Amino acid sequence: PDVDVTKGQIKLFCNQVFVSDNCEEVIPNFLMPLRGVIDSPDIPLNVSRSALTKDRTVARIGDFIAKKVGDRLKQQYQDERDQYIRAWQDVGTFVKFGCINSDKFKKQVEDIVIFRTTYQPVESSEAPTTDTPTDTPKVEVQSQEGDAWEDVTPDGGTEQDKSSSSQPYTTIKEYLERNKENHENRVFYCTDEASQATYVELHKNQGLEVLFMDSFIDNHYISFLEREYTEAKFSRVDSDLDDTLVDQEQEKEIVDPKTNKTRSDLIKELFEQAINKPKVNVRTQALKSDDPQGTPPAMVLLPEAMRRLQEMTAMMQQESVQFPEEHILVVNTTHPLIQNLVNLSQGSIIHSGGQSPSAELATMICQHVYDLALMAQKGFDAEGMKAFVERSNKVMTRLTQE
Repeated sequence: PDVDVTKGQIKLFCNQVFVSDNCEEVIPNFLMPLRGVIDSPDIPLNVSRSALTKDRTVARIGDFIAKKVGDRLKQQYQDERDQYIRAWQDVGTFVKFGCINSDKFKKQVEDIVIFRTTYQPVESSEAPTTDTPTDTPKVEVQSQEGDAWEDVTPDGGTEQDKSSSSQPYTTIKEYLERNKENHENRVFYCTDEASQATYVELHKNQGLEVLFMDSFIDNHYISFLEREYTEAKFSRVDSDLDDTLVDQEQEKEIVDPKTNKTRSDLIKELFEQAINKPKVNVRTQALKSDDPQGTPPAMVLLPEAMRRLQEMTAMMQQESVQFPEEHILVVNTTHPLIQNLVNLSQGSIIHSGGQSPSAELATMICQHVYDLALMAQKGFDAEGMKAFVERSNKVMTRLTQE
């Protein structure tokens, strides 16, 4: 964020006499960006760092300030939720940081820490407006359960305000309560809305609610939440496929008596040979969808535990996180492209080189499908992009020759 959290804007006064503007020992570190004035007759005039650290009055002042901030946030959450959402864009990071660092502050605000969600409340009632007349009345739509809420105030305010407050937000407790029947004690979350858009859409289409945890502090806050909600399992949308997303009926396939293999076995072999990367685990699964063409032909999954360990190692070594060589490629057997690949790879015409042209084209398409799945996750380096472009040109050339 564009704020220096080490420099507070709080000035200390004793009976209206300026004492100091060095408040690192007075203000909790998660409230350092606050601006204001503290005037107290109990502040010692000896404002050395060691004196302030040991002074009990100073410690009580810090606790009191944190409590007042928490009280104000709770009041705004209850009375002015649209304003609270807009304020959350700026203060949410510091509130989460405070929860991690202060048990007292955590207990005070744990029920008002909110996350953007894919849940769409059912329009059932309108919240009453305030007595003070305004140009644009506040309209709030709530779900039938009354836990997720959404501000739908028409015109008024800046575009940023309208976009932030029109999106539904929810707390972890509300999320777990609302999804007991769909996925009890499971929390699906997204850390990058752009790169994980395919995964989020797949969950949404099957009625699975996803939380957006895309703040830079959320990686640490998720671990904190797991200690608070010990029975809940937090899974990023690209870590694994929930059973709800997989068509179990499609998984039951007939074995071909000639090859003693199912169609999924043939698809798996085809991709393993085309990719030729031993560290890539190829899985075949049938993704649920009313329109198979609308689902991705393949997806790359990064197991939760492995990904977190790699992120922690990179952080400790102060390095950027590298995309792991070991990952899972899920091939969607219900997609028409994947179904056609098997027939294409079994072309009967053999050229003098000993290989079927259709089988060669199928191999290139498999590599292309894998690259498209990788592109959604990490993009390409210079060599990868060069190979991708060259193969794309070859595939399109071959298709136009057919």
